[in-house]
Amino acid sequence: MEGSLVAYKVFTNGSVLQASEINDNLMRQSVMVFTNAAARSAAITLPLEGMLTWLEDVARYENYDGSAWVPAFESALVGSSTFTSVGSVALDNIFTANYRYYDFYFTATGATAGAFEIRLRSGASDISTSTYTTQSFVASGATLVGSRTAVGTSWAGGTIRTGTGAWMGSILNPFIVAPTQLILQGVDNSAPIRIENATGENSASLSRNGIRFFSAASFSGNLSVYGRKA
Repeated sequence: MEGSLVAYKVFTNGSVLQASEINDNLMRQSVMVFTNAAARSAAITLPLEGMLTWLEDVARYENYDGSAWVPAFESALVGSSTFTSVGSVALDNIFTANYRYYDFYFTATGATAGAFEIRLRSGASDISTSTYTTQSFVASGATLVGSRTAVGTSWAGGTIRTGTGAWMGSILNPFIVAPTQLILQGVDNSAPIRIENATGENSASLSRNGIRFFSAASFSGNLSVYGRKA
């Protein structure tokens, strides 16, 4: 059928195999592998609703929904970075309209101890306006301390120490032009064990498409971000 994929067909021995059947039943309904979205666009100039592809550069399945290529599953890796002895790590152009929520995983070991902060980004630049609010508490040994930053130019993330720390969190609807919220949890294995929790909001009136973690301390580790539809 012109403009759509055909139904499933059972081929029988001795029947004539038409070129249209190869194209419609096999080629157009296979999982097609491309190096990136540009290579896919060059190869598939008239995509059909239901086509499924794999993009090697972002390691993601995408299907054509009738008007655009979109991630095929509810959750997918949208960006990652492994780093050594840095003071900052950023992932740009990872927040899009494809997902409502974004989950991140951040591990870091410091050459020395130092607090880290988080900024959202627009394009390839930090959003450093005084539009961040952070509410947090830290449990270290038998001590529990809470703090609040009502007006800041970044979110207060936590403390990188010489033991390996791990933080996981979520950012809600960062791509839309509306306030977005942060949820953060972390722990590290330095003595005493330190547990950190934080929530925050960014009220900047613009779309955000990236994130940056930074510290005065040098650190090594990994940052991965996953998009989630619901």
